[in-house]
Amino acid sequence: MTHSKPLDKEIKLRKLFTDMAKKNGSGEAVFYSDLFHFFDIKKTFDLDTVKNLWGDHLAQTRHLEQDRCLHVDIPFCRQRCEYCGISKWIDRHKAELEHYLKFVTREMRSFRDVFEGVPFQVLHFGGGSSDILTESDLRTLFTDIHYNFTFTENALKTFECNPSDFSYQKVAALADFGINRVSFGVQSLDTQVLQHANRAYQNDEKIKQSIEDSRKLLNLESVSTDLMIGLWNDTPQTVLESFIKLADLNVDSILIYPLVPTLYYLKTYFQNDKELFDRTLAEKLRNFEALIVPVAEQYGYGFVPLEHSTPEAASWDFVLKRHLQ
Repeated sequence: MTHSKPLDKEIKLRKLFTDMAKKNGSGEAVFYSDLFHFFDIKKTFDLDTVKNLWGDHLAQTRHLEQDRCLHVDIPFCRQRCEYCGISKWIDRHKAELEHYLKFVTREMRSFRDVFEGVPFQVLHFGGGSSDILTESDLRTLFTDIHYNFTFTENALKTFECNPSDFSYQKVAALADFGINRVSFGVQSLDTQVLQHANRAYQNDEKIKQSIEDSRKLLNLESVSTDLMIGLWNDTPQTVLESFIKLADLNVDSILIYPLVPTLYYLKTYFQNDKELFDRTLAEKLRNFEALIVPVAEQYGYGFVPLEHSTPEAASWDFVLKRHLQ
């Protein structure tokens, strides 16, 4: 399959940026925010200009049948996973998180008039770890969201979470504000893989409890879970065993994300050899697919074979067949 010209250009730009980072001696993971160290940003926009741009965009797209998604990002985590390539803050002081939430609230209020009468079909909480927020934080944030924006009656409202930070009280808060889909970032259920990934705090029982609590209190359209393939010390067999544990819990979808390594990860585990990583990952994917075919059939999951997936696919989706359209 050939790449489109825009994709070719993006791949070329990514390689140039990576080469530039290596040349400058970057020994840590390189994040999108690091672009500001390489490019001099000249142009800034004041709030009124940004609001006008949104107003013009909404005027031009109101007639289109497309879902509008309000994404709320909580870029905080208890600790950084070894593989993570997202720029986020590690939560050390509650004051930092409180300051961030106040900023988000102010920003929402600033755009309230722009989006008045414009309903959203999707609400999505991501991170970081959205459930790092306390029950009180969640209720305050949800109240502000519903004060400033409107949603369609059947809006899909997704909450991404780390099952280790989930609690019955937090699920109750989600239920009160109509969250109808939860996505648990599991990544792996193998203790050795978790140890290398700096996620040794995670355990199977907590994951099971979090999923059960969600089903008790939420009017759910689906429970989704994420796994990752390509982590250090994982194998097609360990990924399969993690898949089976989640399938035993009858989750609606299991998304498998091929690892996108940071420079730090390549240096630490693959001798700075991206080609070695790519070959290793490709072999894991092929071998995993051979293992998963009969298992997915046994548990009732449908999926698109690798040979039919696209280069842009960010995840490999296994969905219970009863949900497939």
